[in-house]
Amino acid sequence: LVLSGEPFKIVDDYNQWEGRASAYVDQRPFGAVIELPLKWQKQIIGVLYVDDKVGRKFTEEDARLLSLYADHATIALVNAELVAKDAKKLRRLQRLSQISSEIMTNLGSMSLDDRLNLIAERAAEILEAEGCGILLVKREGCLSLEASVGYREGRFEKGREFVIRSGPKTGLTGHIAFEGKMFNACEEELNSHFAVKGETPYASSGHGYSLLAMPLKKTIDREERLIGLLRVDNKKDNNGQAGPTICFIQEDEWILNFFAEAAAAAIEAAGLVGTLGQQKDHLARLIASSPNGIIAIDSRGNVTGIHDRAQEILGYTADEVLGRPVDALYWDPQTPHEVGRLLHQAPDGRLNTYKTFVRAKSREGEERGEKIPISLSATWLYDSEGNRIGCVGYFEDLRAIREVERRLETLLIASNTVAHAESLISSLQSLAEMMVLRLAHTFCRILLLDESGQFLVVKAAYPIPRGVGLKWEPGL
Repeated sequence: LVLSGEPFKIVDDYNQWEGRASAYVDQRPFGAVIELPLKWQKQIIGVLYVDDKVGRKFTEEDARLLSLYADHATIALVNAELVAKDAKKLRRLQRLSQISSEIMTNLGSMSLDDRLNLIAERAAEILEAEGCGILLVKREGCLSLEASVGYREGRFEKGREFVIRSGPKTGLTGHIAFEGKMFNACEEELNSHFAVKGETPYASSGHGYSLLAMPLKKTIDREERLIGLLRVDNKKDNNGQAGPTICFIQEDEWILNFFAEAAAAAIEAAGLVGTLGQQKDHLARLIASSPNGIIAIDSRGNVTGIHDRAQEILGYTADEVLGRPVDALYWDPQTPHEVGRLLHQAPDGRLNTYKTFVRAKSREGEERGEKIPISLSATWLYDSEGNRIGCVGYFEDLRAIREVERRLETLLIASNTVAHAESLISSLQSLAEMMVLRLAHTFCRILLLDESGQFLVVKAAYPIPRGVGLKWEPGL
């Protein structure tokens, strides 16, 4: 049926049919069969078949009726695939959150080499890449490989240097660092790039199928300076195999950017921790406690320190909050008091993953700033003599996770709306109504190609204009 391209197939007695599959050695209990292909965007994605006892004569009318169920089955399968893709995105986002905490905790106890190797391992894991390498600028004009995973032994070893320059066959790694921007290419575009030297690829498979790379930068005296480069090689498929047709996608670019920021922060933190080792213990603990935004307060509840990431999330500068009550940064001003109560009750003086809301700086014309969901962890701060001098809280911005959850919920509702409708038209009408109500839009129109495949025809709309049927209006 699939190869013939026919709209349906009827067999009166499958057991006697000359095309019977060899897998059916024994007689099948039902011999009469009717089958229809399941099509989506002109591609066959499956087959719907119905069996009955020998003697039943299926007809074209039966095929026409069964095609209605075939449409429903197709929509259900396609929506299930979309749900699975969004569920995978949610899992990646949740894993990324875990990795963020893993990378940025214990800054004082983990060496820079160990932290860079951890970043390389986790980047290769979540980006489903064959290999990952982190290179740093150790001397002017050169990159030095400092951490790697998944590369051929003896080909991409620690300490190997790459000159930062651009030109024919000068080396792609140095070219990307020289250009100073994200690089994403695969197969022909990658291997025919003018900067490629022509050496055997570094990846353990010996092939250069795809490459995603991001320069690491740091702002010094208001000027961005290159401090390194992060690269991942050979995107893998769902079976864990790299190949010429598998490329890194835009979502991978966003994730790599996260790891690039983590690597840059780890480099900066390594120097900061070294300096803090000669200062008060509570400052070292301030840095060691948080993967994301950090805010420290004294025993009176006034802000004594705010991390760059916290400033970015809340929209405040350090000068706007230092020395002021922390209450104003929370959506509910009573939250700091509740956090303090829980810290007092905790045997170890720690609070973990407390869900609450902070308030971003209000923009012009706003009475209150944005309400931001966070996961907060906190611990007491002590001076060198063991006296409690305040507390430090570190929080994770949950907006991205909440948005993915909302999209997944909307997709599940849309799938159920279509799957339980009585017909294709009623399912589209229900979908149009759901899109307007769920997404807070004013109007939704769904158009499908007509039988000629040349024109779009309105099949559903919400709300339906009074006294006007669903029709095609050129130019709208």
